[in-house]
Amino acid sequence: MSGLTAKQAEMLRVIKQFSEENGYTPSIRELAELTGRTTTPTHTMIENLIKRGRLTRIPGSARSLEVV
Repeated sequence: MSGLTAKQAEMLRVIKQFSEENGYTPSIRELAELTGRTTTPTHTMIENLIKRGRLTRIPGSARSLEVV
């Protein structure tokens, strides 16, 4: 995925795979566990991906991430 760091590309891959397997996106805690990080860096990375236009949030919804 051009324009992304390796860690960001991995995060998007994990979100997409989890979503395809489960029918919903992972929580921040689940993402942290799946990627071997703590929740704070995971949250920061998600916010950066949203700013880059690679993820969106659905307002007012739990597990609201969506890969663009």
